[in-house]
Amino acid sequence: MTTIFLFQIILISNLIFAQNIEEELGRLYVDKKYGLLLEKTETILKEEPNNAFVNLVRGRVFVDQFMFTEGKHYIQEAIENDKDKSWIKAWGLNYLAMIEYASGNKVNAKRYLEDCLIMSSTKNVSKSSKGLLILLGLDDYYVNFDKIETEHFVFYFQPETVVPDKNEFIESREKAFIETNNFFNTNLPKKIDFIVWNNNSDAQKVGIKELGFARPEFCCIHTKANQTIGHELTHVITHYITINPIKTRFINEGTSVAFDMTSKSKLELAQGYKVTEGFEGKILIIDAWKNPDKYPEWVYYPLAGEFIKRLIAKGGNEKFLKLITNQKYEYAKELYGQILEEVIEELEKEIN
Repeated sequence: MTTIFLFQIILISNLIFAQNIEEELGRLYVDKKYGLLLEKTETILKEEPNNAFVNLVRGRVFVDQFMFTEGKHYIQEAIENDKDKSWIKAWGLNYLAMIEYASGNKVNAKRYLEDCLIMSSTKNVSKSSKGLLILLGLDDYYVNFDKIETEHFVFYFQPETVVPDKNEFIESREKAFIETNNFFNTNLPKKIDFIVWNNNSDAQKVGIKELGFARPEFCCIHTKANQTIGHELTHVITHYITINPIKTRFINEGTSVAFDMTSKSKLELAQGYKVTEGFEGKILIIDAWKNPDKYPEWVYYPLAGEFIKRLIAKGGNEKFLKLITNQKYEYAKELYGQILEEVIEELEKEIN
């Protein structure tokens, strides 16, 4: 067997091995088996520290879990070691932009996203980067928005805004931030980008499907001008109460409703929706807690908000602040004991 032929066999074997590894890691990534992915990528990188694909996958796993600091090194390694300047670099730039934005480095974030678009590598990464420019308020579309920076926010008001008094609007949000964060006592990594739209249709023109919403990991809020003051703000603040809090829809949305700064009874709202929608089933709190899509929306919003208000009233602030870090029912049961059972029983009687 000639040396050249032997070399060709080795080269082909290495290529097949690399392809199999990429397919395996790709499947694990799609299935969100992050723990196993981190184990496998760590092992591979000990032998191949300059492997661009493996660095990219490992970095994306961290960033997808909002662990931006942990993911930055691997994303940078992926970009630097992608000698072909391929889709690996493009996705690396996309993810590096998220990391930079989450740290408050908007100029870098915008540049990385625009560099990714210039590469025009794949349809998916280009679509993602364009979407991030819009989502994060970095796109040139926002040039004509009225930008006002305050102690805790950067406000973006749409041209010809329907907000009658910007100063009052801003003051109410600053006051809400202070009041809410006095309760939760969290430290945000950057000021909140607060993008104020006149209506859904204007936002939909640039690809934003439905207002309002928060992206807490980015400290970014898109809101209608007439939306409640505290709901999305609470989503952002509570996200930083611990590293990667364990969230459930019932507790997470209920908390934001409870702190939305409106005075109307949450129970009355829930009862009203129940009548209006003609809902005749029985609401089981624990069932709704464990199954985020089983019941009508009002169960996870005003009814959950009423539940949170009662839980705080009976169990106190300290226990509730612990619950926000781990929102699963099993932990709440351990944390509250008999108090939890009483709150659930009372509320179920009143709503059913």
